[in-house]
Amino acid sequence: MNTPLFIVLFTDNDIYYGKKTYEECGWKEITTKPIKKIFFRLPTGDYIILSDYENYYHYVEAIKVISGEHAGKVQIQYAHILGKRNQRVVEYKINILTGNTEVRVYDEDNEYIQKLNKDGWTK
Repeated sequence: MNTPLFIVLFTDNDIYYGKKTYEECGWKEITTKPIKKIFFRLPTGDYIILSDYENYYHYVEAIKVISGEHAGKVQIQYAHILGKRNQRVVEYKINILTGNTEVRVYDEDNEYIQKLNKDGWTK
């Protein structure tokens, strides 16, 4: 696909365009300015829109192929995009191969949420 993986609209109406792949998406280059909305592209070409969260988080899950012609290569299976608001976290778990998306809601003090890298959250 030739479109960015995500687009960030900041509260001052500046826009940041992420990169085009899951491997190098550009998430870490997001500034510390407050975010109004994030448009996150699904493998189908549709977008998930996250808006008005206090904090946002993104990471990918990957496996290492152990046999066949792609042995030794890393393959991303899932992309996760999370939004935190009012001590609740909403997670979108996106299957990169099928495009299916699971939505999960957690309390902020949930063990899974607490294990995430604290430095990975953005405003």
